[in-house]
Amino acid sequence: MLALSIMMNVGTRFLLTILAFYVASVMYESAFADITPQDYNLSGAGKTVEFGETLYGGTINIANTLTIINHGSVYGTINVCDNCDLYVENTNSFNASVNLGNNSTITQVIKNADDITSLGTIGVDYSVWVKDTADTLNWNDILNNTSGATKYKLEHAEIYVNNIGITDNVVVDGDVIVYVDIPANSDVILFTNLYENAPITVLPTTSDSLYVFEPYNVSGALHIRTIRSNDYARILNNDTGLFLNNLRNIEPDDALLSQLDSAKTVGDLNRVMDKSVKIHPIKMMHSVKTIYSHEMLETMHIARNDGMGIMPKILFSDGLRAIGVQPYLNINPYDDLHVKLSGNIFNLKYLDDINSYTAMSYGFGADVIYDLPSDNFLRAYGGINLSTFDAGLVFDGNGATEKPHGISGYLVGEFGHRFDIDEGYYISPFVMLGGDYATILNTDDLDYYVGTGGDVGFNFEFDGFRYDYAARGIVRSDCGIGAELNISIWSLADSAGAGLRAGAFYDDVFNTSYHIALDAKFNF
Repeated sequence: MLALSIMMNVGTRFLLTILAFYVASVMYESAFADITPQDYNLSGAGKTVEFGETLYGGTINIANTLTIINHGSVYGTINVCDNCDLYVENTNSFNASVNLGNNSTITQVIKNADDITSLGTIGVDYSVWVKDTADTLNWNDILNNTSGATKYKLEHAEIYVNNIGITDNVVVDGDVIVYVDIPANSDVILFTNLYENAPITVLPTTSDSLYVFEPYNVSGALHIRTIRSNDYARILNNDTGLFLNNLRNIEPDDALLSQLDSAKTVGDLNRVMDKSVKIHPIKMMHSVKTIYSHEMLETMHIARNDGMGIMPKILFSDGLRAIGVQPYLNINPYDDLHVKLSGNIFNLKYLDDINSYTAMSYGFGADVIYDLPSDNFLRAYGGINLSTFDAGLVFDGNGATEKPHGISGYLVGEFGHRFDIDEGYYISPFVMLGGDYATILNTDDLDYYVGTGGDVGFNFEFDGFRYDYAARGIVRSDCGIGAELNISIWSLADSAGAGLRAGAFYDDVFNTSYHIALDAKFNF
């Protein structure tokens, strides 16, 4: 019995061992059956190797021109028939040696970033064909992964070159867009031995560049040079850019264009445009508002016995010239109320390195002083003007226009006290609140300010004449500061007289501006 039991156990183990060996053999054969080298004969349109699939050939014979699309693995030796072309679209592992027949070629096709792979050591010269790209491909990545290629073809492709280096032997077939990022004032070579000179568009990688990249061909070499663009519609991509292009067509010698064309950066370009009255017509109204500032320097009717008069005036600063005349009428409705009504007409001219314009300005004003008890006083004065400017073409917010009209006005209130120091001598300090407004071509500018100032003066009569001397100064919260000296002579017998006014005003627009005015006045 013991012997029989031993024999049965040995037999069972033997059978189990044989069964295990059989199962292992089947599994091994199943696992490696798909990578066992075998010969393939490929013809027709070609072969697609799917993800996870292996094309493991002892030899892979290519019977006609075709394409292998490889998403898996390709091994073995590939024999390409005579006069046949093999195209390979490879996204994974390609490790095959290639034998080319007579007049045969092998070409790697790249359509997207996944196709930018290495074919390994195939042992023959091959070409790279970048075609019908859906996205912009990195040219440097293509070169790094196809170092064995001897020729490149670009067809309906977009590439980005982030590191300029010479690529030899390039065929261009169909429209090609090349994005590059090279410094201004550069001239570099991108391709040499360029077989065909088909259309190549070279674009910058940054959208706000002032430069355009111009390709040109010299003896088969594609050069790229940067050229300062003056196509402001492209640079700015707005209506202002369209206006500037239109201005160049009509006024090509305009100083604004010269300054813009000299700008080295977009920041410089914006600074030039910020100063331009053609682009910002509201800045032309600053010259009229400066006239208002000088009006605030007039002392308080220092010769109250004159009835009417006329005042020629010149106002000037660096770049600004204004010549005008102001007729006026003084009335006293009653003793404590003094009213001065005036009109004005000015011819203005302005010129600097960017801007040039002329203007005619017409307006009227009023100056009212009311005497309060205890030598206090209230004063209110202001005016309104209509101005017509000529600066050539100006931007109206959408397009171009000429000779725009502007409306402006100002109003100031003062409260002060008059101190009579001695016979004929006085000082009148005051506080002020004011504002000015301007509008042109649907653009508005409104400013408020507070300030303080004072009048000082004295007067006396001698030999039938009355002499008045006064000075006035103001300081405003908008950084405006000004002063004026006023001299007046009045003939008591003739009820007529004359005066001289001279003053200066500083602001952050024209810096220091000056005025000189003569005053011819009489009573009736």
